Amino acid sequence: MLNVVLQDFYTQYPPMKKYEEMESINVHESIYHTNMIGHDFINFLHVGSEVFGKTDATINSIVFDKNQNKISFNVVVPKGSEIDVELKKVDEKNEGFSIFKTINDNGTRDIIFECCL
Repeated sequence: MLNVVLQDFYTQYPPMKKYEEMESINVHESIYHTNMIGHDFINFLHVGSEVFGKTDATINSIVFDKNQNKISFNVVVPKGSEIDVELKKVDEKNEGFSIFKTINDNGTRDIIFECCL
């Protein structure tokens, strides 16, 4: 599901890292201003898709909090899943995200990506 959303977004807007120094990006009559480039909802989804796209985790819910600049995924992770390895890879890239993991009583996990304001 995340990949479908991201594919649609990147059809309209090319990858952002390439354009971070520009004032605006003109793509198909649309303008994506640099003040929108940063850790917004799409960037959080992209980081999440890097992790969840490589694992067999099932996403139960997504909560995005723009004021606190974080996104929380409630997921079910089968035993033997390599989600911790994938989270470590994202953490090592040091893209400005902090990653927090919580295992809930019902067996689900909350995985939170947070960035400073």
